[in-house]
Amino acid sequence: MEFYVSDLIATPPDAFETPLQQLVYDTFAAAGIPFERVDTDPGLTMEDCAHISARIGVDIVNCATVSRPSSTSMSLRTTSRS
Repeated sequence: MEFYVSDLIATPPDAFETPLQQLVYDTFAAAGIPFERVDTDPGLTMEDCAHISARIGVDIVNCATVSRPSSTSMSLRTTSRS
């Protein structure tokens, strides 16, 4: 199955997944900030992120937070497409 990435969309989603997501779009509207977004399958791999990058024209960075359950510290691992 091919990774799904919609065409560019310049409106908020019909339903918000979190209160934070709604706050972001409400803030854009209140400040008159234009935006474009895409709907996608979950971007879990760098290959998935490359599909998203190609559609929106910017590089997407995939991040993973790594820590042991009993640890008080964590590491942030980022990877780029190149």
